[in-house]
Parts: sequence; C-alpha cells; structure tokens
Amino acid sequence: LKFGSSCGNKVLKNNLPLWLAMCRAFVSPLASLVMCLPLILSTKLMDHDCAPHGFESELVGVEEETVPVGVVSLMYADAMISDAPQDPDALGGEIDSTGGAFPALASTKARYWLHITKCGTSFANAFLHTPSTCPDLPMNFTWSVDGDNPFTVNVLMECCPELILSALGHFGPHDALGSVSEKARGSAVTMLRDAEQRILSSFQDNYHDWPGISPPRSELEFAEMNAGCQVRMVVRSDAARGDFAGACMQDLPTEAEVALARTSLRRDFSFVGVLEEYDLSVCLFRVMFGGPCSPIMFGNVHQAGVTSFTSENTSATVYDTEVLHGFVDHADRALYDEGVQIFYEMLLQYNVSDETCQSCY
Repeated sequence: LKFGSSCGNKVLKNNLPLWLAMCRAFVSPLASLVMCLPLILSTKLMDHDCAPHGFESELVGVEEETVPVGVVSLMYADAMISDAPQDPDALGGEIDSTGGAFPALASTKARYWLHITKCGTSFANAFLHTPSTCPDLPMNFTWSVDGDNPFTVNVLMECCPELILSALGHFGPHDALGSVSEKARGSAVTMLRDAEQRILSSFQDNYHDWPGISPPRSELEFAEMNAGCQVRMVVRSDAARGDFAGACMQDLPTEAEVALARTSLRRDFSFVGVLEEYDLSVCLFRVMFGGPCSPIMFGNVHQAGVTSFTSENTSATVYDTEVLHGFVDHADRALYDEGVQIFYEMLLQYNVSDETCQSCY
C-alpha cells in the first residue's frame, strides 16, 4: 500500500470493515486500532501525487507451490511503466511497448474461467486482462498462486464487473462448471490438456486430487483413479476442496457424461484453448476478446514436478508416458480431441496463426 493508488478512498471504504474485523479476531480493541491505523493512513496516502485511475507500483504475484490455488496476495515494487486501465476504445489493434494489442472480434464474452487441474494456471493472467471483463484492472496486475486473500478478491470485484467468481466467491479454484453453469453458460473459457500428460502432471504435483489417505503405489494406480478429471470438471457440480478439485476425487465418468462434456464444450464455452499450444491459445484469446499482450501472460506461474523438462514456447511440461504401461484415459482423450477440433476451427475463423501472432509474442 505504501506506493499508493488514486482509488485509495474507494479501497479504504470497501475494505476497512474487513481489515478491522481481521484485526479484532486476533488482538484486543486497543491493539486492533494500533495495527489497522497504518493501513488506513497508507491507503489515504494513495491519493497523493498519483495519476488518475492507476497504480504507481508494479503488482508482482507471489508464487507458492504448496499453498491453495484460489486468489492471490500481491507484493508492491517500483514500476517503470504506465498503469492506465485497459480501455477497449484505446486499443484499436495498435502495437504497444509490451506486445500486440487487439480489438475484440468475438461477439461472445469471457466471464468465467474453468480452471481444470494441471491445465494452465498461468492462463489466468490472459483471462483477467480482458477489457470487457476487467476494464479497470491495472495493466501490470499479475495473478499467481497464493492463499485466500479477501482483499484481492475485493479488488477483482471492483475492477472486473463482468467476472463470474466461483460458487464460494473466489477466483481460480478448481470448481466444476456445474456449480456456476447457469451464470457462465456461453461465456465460460477453459484450457484442455493431453489426457495422459495431465494425469502425470497431477501425479508429480504431490498426487493432486488423490482421494486416498496413503499415496498411490505407482503412476498407473494414480491414473486409474484420476482418469476423466477434465470430463468431470465440465459436467459435474462439485465445488473445490481447498486446492483440490472435488469432482476429480469422485467416481469415474460414465459414457453419458463424456458425451455431455463434448456437447458442453460447444454449448457453454466461448473459448477452448489447448495447453500444448499455449502461446497460440493466448494469442487467439486476445484476438477474440481484445486487449494487450504482455509477458506475464506467457510465463509459467505454477510449474510443478522436478523429474520433467519444459517444452519450448509453452508452459506445459512433458512427461514420459511409459510409466503408465499403455494405460489410456479414454474419457479425457475424447474430450481433448473435441477441444482440439474446436481450437483449430477458431484459429481458422479468426485467421490466427503463429505468423499473425508475432506481435503478441
């Protein structure tokens, strides 16, 4: 807070009750005032010598592999770039200093991010920097993995009037689509990943979504329980369990659910990206929904696993599938194939390719 913002009064008004409640929960009334007074004063100072509608600091996301994926806490550092909000009318397809900036070509909106386990946490930064969704979000805002921070959720709610949060009021947890399907229908976006690669990535990330108390004995045992996670996230209604996807800790998907998931991709989603084509997916998203390109949209904010190597030009990590001994995740394979087809259809529809995306990269 020490660097300030011109919206200090608004932030103070909306968050002072929360700060005071947090202080009172842990200390005496007198100590509460002592603790919270610096917050109040520093927030008021946000209005001093600050450019209108912007932050005078660079917001840097704090990556923490072992904490829940929900919302972010931010550290503030001196910035060397302007922080004007993303005005759609000001973009006009011009190239700015941080990469390409595009006008929105799609008639649909991007309002809800279905965050499937191990399918591109980094995509959050591309999603949030969408003018129609978050018109007041500072250009250098960076979302990353961190604990549940009510202050940051309030900031997103103020800056992103079109954003649909999870059923629990958070941004970024692994809630299944059904929990917010009515609100998000036609405006959900997601990234899909090769079925077996996603399973192995989950295995490497401390057996992510493993329902048992004891760890799995092998990658194969884990795969047999974790298969169909992407399908389950699309068609079921389970809310996230902290950092875990509740839907992926239940029964395996049925054939009917696989068929429904494939239908849902075309009915409920305005955008489907492919993690194996991460850079191209981000560029396509920008072309469709407008906004600037920035390096923060291409960085990997949540790389997991130590026995892997990172593919060039993508945030996906590639694993050796021989450890699965021929196991195939048929449910997620069917959904992934449908998603890849949709992805390439959109590339053709919007005339997007690596060549046309060079200004964005």
